[in-house]
Amino acid sequence: MPFIYKITNTKNDKIYVGQTRLSVQDRHAKHINRWLDEDCRECRSLYEAMDEFGVTNFHSEPIVECAEHELRSEEHTSELQSPCNLVCRLLLEKK
Repeated sequence: MPFIYKITNTKNDKIYVGQTRLSVQDRHAKHINRWLDEDCRECRSLYEAMDEFGVTNFHSEPIVECAEHELRSEEHTSELQSPCNLVCRLLLEKK
């Protein structure tokens, strides 16, 4: 079952929200593998924060389980989009 999940930066309490069809643990591991690949920066804000604060300071957890049809076809990281339409975002404010 797909999930909406969050990754929390434990140093500053900023959070990244994403979606996955994987387990939350597998998705976190995939983020770490992509973070290690300097050529892959699809979630640039998250990976730059991992560079700055250290990858061990990020914790993943599910927010909600959802139906397949509720997932968006793309994840978005633009800070300019309306928060209610975002699936994937590094929040500027503390949670």
